[in-house]
Amino acid sequence: MEPVLSRRERRRARTTALVAALSLVMAPLLVAPVATAATDPAPPPASSVVDATVDPVSDPTDPTEPTEPTEQTEPTEPTEPTEPVVPVDVVAPAPEQLTLTGSPRVGELVSVDPRPALWTPEGLTFGYRWFADGVELPGETAATLTLAPATVGTRLSVEVTGTASEGSVDGATSAAVVVTAGGVVSAGTLTGSDPVLPGTVRVGGKVTPAPGEWPEGTALAFRWTVDGVPVGEATTYTPKAVDKDKTLVVAVTGTRTGYETTTRTSATAKVGAGVLTAPTPALSGTVRVGSRVTAKPGTWTSGTTLRYQWYASGRAISGATKSTYTPTSSVRGATLRVRVTGTKTGYATAARTSAASTVAAGVLSAPRPKISGTVRAGAKVSVSRGTWTPSASTYRYQWRVNGTAVRGATASSYSIPAKHAGKKLTVTVTGSRSGYATKSVTSASATVLKVYSRTSAPTISGTVRVSSTLKVSSRGTWTPKPSSWRYQWRANGTAIKGATRSSFTLTSAQHGKRISVTVKGVRAGYYASARTSARTATVRWPVGVSKPTVTSQPKGLYVRTGTGVRFSASATGGWLHYQWQKRTAESGKWENMSGRTSSSTGFTARSQHTLMDVRLRVSNVAGTAYSKAVTLYVDSSRADPYAAGKWYVGNFWLQTLWDTEAYSDRSIDAWFVGCTLGGYATDVWSDIDVVYVGSDGRTYRDVAASPYASDGEGCEQIIVTVNGISASAAKGGVWKVVDRSGASVYGSSTQWVRGLR
Repeated sequence: MEPVLSRRERRRARTTALVAALSLVMAPLLVAPVATAATDPAPPPASSVVDATVDPVSDPTDPTEPTEPTEQTEPTEPTEPTEPVVPVDVVAPAPEQLTLTGSPRVGELVSVDPRPALWTPEGLTFGYRWFADGVELPGETAATLTLAPATVGTRLSVEVTGTASEGSVDGATSAAVVVTAGGVVSAGTLTGSDPVLPGTVRVGGKVTPAPGEWPEGTALAFRWTVDGVPVGEATTYTPKAVDKDKTLVVAVTGTRTGYETTTRTSATAKVGAGVLTAPTPALSGTVRVGSRVTAKPGTWTSGTTLRYQWYASGRAISGATKSTYTPTSSVRGATLRVRVTGTKTGYATAARTSAASTVAAGVLSAPRPKISGTVRAGAKVSVSRGTWTPSASTYRYQWRVNGTAVRGATASSYSIPAKHAGKKLTVTVTGSRSGYATKSVTSASATVLKVYSRTSAPTISGTVRVSSTLKVSSRGTWTPKPSSWRYQWRANGTAIKGATRSSFTLTSAQHGKRISVTVKGVRAGYYASARTSARTATVRWPVGVSKPTVTSQPKGLYVRTGTGVRFSASATGGWLHYQWQKRTAESGKWENMSGRTSSSTGFTARSQHTLMDVRLRVSNVAGTAYSKAVTLYVDSSRADPYAAGKWYVGNFWLQTLWDTEAYSDRSIDAWFVGCTLGGYATDVWSDIDVVYVGSDGRTYRDVAASPYASDGEGCEQIIVTVNGISASAAKGGVWKVVDRSGASVYGSSTQWVRGLR
């Protein structure tokens, strides 16, 4: 019996085959490398080397193998002999003996044939591991592999391992055999079918193509061309007018990761004329003679040009080619239609006709007539028919009394006989026009007034002079007697506004005119007859009164402030009224001086009165007269200075100083304006000396003058500045202005003007 080998001895006895790793280049017909761009030449086929190394079987006679010492054991009982286990060596074929089949393109199936007959022993089980550029592809452990997009550009290899069946020593496994493809994996071929255009392609109609059949996950892009010219890249296309009669094509390009881009093109389709949206028109308005009818075309395709043609009982109406039409009398009773025709470039012309409507008779529009004139017994009245639309061809009239037609009263005027007094009078106007229904309208009724059987003219009493009162001394004789009276006074026959009482006081407006009065008698049911008196003599002025005349004039004055002044004048004319008036340089207009209503007036002159003009107004019922205007000149004083901005006179200069302003640098300034008087012309500042007297009593002489402007007509503007004065000293101070231009009658050489407030 041969000794049973220990596990370690069995391992040493196992034969290890050294398998040379050789490059396996796949047959060109089976696995071909993917073509690359000319600028990136394909690499030459690489060789895959598989090394399988096993330990040689231990040789007991090999002097290099150490001998383990024999372990002394106790004697054991003999056992039954068993069959020895023979070591198994799994020997793999050389790599070039195995082949990869299939095209190395994405989406294609590649496989490896392990060729079991080349392995020893028989009955091996094979395992597989696939790699892309040396990186294992997870889960790919079969003899076949469908190439995924991620493998594009990688070099493919497969590792094949043979394993002995159970019962062999340790289930022996061979070393791996690696089979590598000669080229890289190329992009797959993307397949798709041609897109299909719908059967009808026309202008204005959206075209949605069937893109064709493509693998799931393929992204599609569209490109539209008309006669070969690109027109869009959307999924749909709406042909334009310029596309009519041209050929439309859509190209669909599919893209998918790992696959070559593929483009499929549809068959051509001729773009036909578009179809207009064309609703049936409707008629709007009352269809009758003289009334405008409007065609409502509805909503057509945007940009459509519409034309209209109106028809009467099927016949085109000449000239009726607008969207509105006013039927004439010639089409009364006919059936009216309108035909709307639409045109648009690239579209087929379309026409639609409205439903028919019978043209009814027109309607005359007429206002209610009015009776013109005084509706009283014995008077002649007429009718005012107003404006008819359209105007009637003929008008007929019928006058009625208490609703009954008066025989023969068919004219536009009517003389009312006395027998109709107290009755109701109306008139009916009837108009006719071809194509229109006859129209009749009746006036409002008016009661025929009775007339007084007897009247006489009134008379006037009183003095015919201005300010005298005239009265109606007699209203005359009236039968029957009126229940009330109305009056109107007249001058030379013209009504005097507001003079409507039984008496009237004459005013200067009636001087030289002749007066009369009209009296009306008022009684229910009667016409208010009017009788006018005879005219009076010409209205004269009151006794002793004539138009005022000023006989002596006031005189101008030149005084110092605080001086009492008096102005006086005299006049003739009788019944005189006096009113003194003033006009200042600031206001420029005449104003009444309150309470000064006698022929003379006096007051105390102040600086504010300088350059004030004064005059006397004299008036009476006969008229008004004015005295000449005279001027009051008032010299100022330190105690009563001129206000800032007040104009005054020096010797030959009209002067003023405007408001004074103070500054933080202990200075003040003001605008000085000087204008020459009496033709005197020189440099103003060479004639004027200015100092400032402060509220502290000091006189500040540090004065600087800065000429600012001249108007070229004798007026100059100068900025006067005083330095070295505090604001407290300046407040309440005054300017002292000395005019050295020479003695004159206009004023003092020294004047005072209010300074800083």
